[in-house]
Amino acid sequence: MIIWAKENDTEVFLPLIPEDMQSRVESGEWLCMGALAEPVDADTAKEGEKVAAGVLLFSEEEGVSNGEDPAVMILLHWICVAPDYRQKGIGNELMEALSDVLKDSPADGILCDVPFSSEYDLAEAFLADWGFEFDVIESKQVTLTKEDAREYTKKKGEMKTSNLLSKNNGVHPLRNVLPEEFRRALHAIKAQTPSYEGISDDPKTYEGELSCAVMKNGSITSLMLFEKLSEEHFQLVLMSSLSANPAVELKDLITYSGAVFYMKTPENAAVHLSLGSERGMSLFSYFFPDRELNLLRRGYFA
Repeated sequence: MIIWAKENDTEVFLPLIPEDMQSRVESGEWLCMGALAEPVDADTAKEGEKVAAGVLLFSEEEGVSNGEDPAVMILLHWICVAPDYRQKGIGNELMEALSDVLKDSPADGILCDVPFSSEYDLAEAFLADWGFEFDVIESKQVTLTKEDAREYTKKKGEMKTSNLLSKNNGVHPLRNVLPEEFRRALHAIKAQTPSYEGISDDPKTYEGELSCAVMKNGSITSLMLFEKLSEEHFQLVLMSSLSANPAVELKDLITYSGAVFYMKTPENAAVHLSLGSERGMSLFSYFFPDRELNLLRRGYFA
């Protein structure tokens, strides 16, 4: 039985969802469909009990490129069937439900990205059977770890990480920025970059120490915002500047947040980046010139 998982319904499906994706579901940013089934061990099951047999996460987004002009697309983020329920048609039931969503949606099709790893080969084969056509692309999604920070610090041996938080070139953590000034700057950034229109103007939404702003004469001129996905996972959601010298200020923001990440988060912490803009790609290459972007298998279904 396929259900739309909303609010408290999502709890039963959390064991099938990676930890760094769970907050996207709980916040409603991503939609969740789940498959419920009878327990495998019927003898110990309660009467009428159902368990999570599979889950599918997706979102509908505007301005997504399917290789041509930007369009409205459904993005398939995750599909998983519990080990005890595989080879029972549950994956097909979930995909049939998603294809029904597409029929009633203004979206042009469904996109999904499958990593280049043998553990995902079966996922690609499953989606190909469903009619997805795959191309190889360079991933704009990057995950940075403490090891990346250590390697950068080694290469910049003259730079003492502990000094970066005091010599901050006007950078301040978001928790020290007045909410009204934050909203004023964010409004100006949204007017400048419409793709940021949907993000929250509540500063409490963001991690208050890793997120930071450059302040000049009491006003924000550049801003970097991170969401806390879990105790160990963070997502960059905005990096933008209103300054006449954006490259310099964004570099200062990255340096500062990098020092906070290195010094104040757990050892196995990770930051997820989306390098959608040319500026983002350029800054990433500046800080991590030897880091190659991963290749992905991008699937398209119409």
